[in-house]
Amino acid sequence: MAWSATVAASNFAEGRAEVVVDYTDGTLRQREVYRTDAPDADWIPTLVRDRLARLDASAKFVLPPGPITPAPPISEPPIDPTFLLLLQRLHLAEQVNTLVVMGALLRTDARVIALRDWLAANVPTYWRELGG
Repeated sequence: MAWSATVAASNFAEGRAEVVVDYTDGTLRQREVYRTDAPDADWIPTLVRDRLARLDASAKFVLPPGPITPAPPISEPPIDPTFLLLLQRLHLAEQVNTLVVMGALLRTDARVIALRDWLAANVPTYWRELGG
């Protein structure tokens, strides 16, 4: 059955508006109170029309009888730990490069050299393993 709306009460006093709207489909009832401090309440009919459209749409949605079973969990393939290590080192290299550009870390620092050497040795190898 289609939903309908009825204004149950309205009060327009001192620049304020309060409109109480009852929605019903003959069986279910809902009440909504719209309040505004604005001098006009022209937007309330638009909200009522939108609410009626949503209620009518939800009334058309029918659940099949019986229990609702949850969807099976999505099984994701395991992530290669070598790939994760590579991503972590690349992220670290990006941060180290920012520190070098800012002058907070020297290119000749042993940690910078060790990271650069690790990336130079491992990135091409891993890239070949991926087929790149």
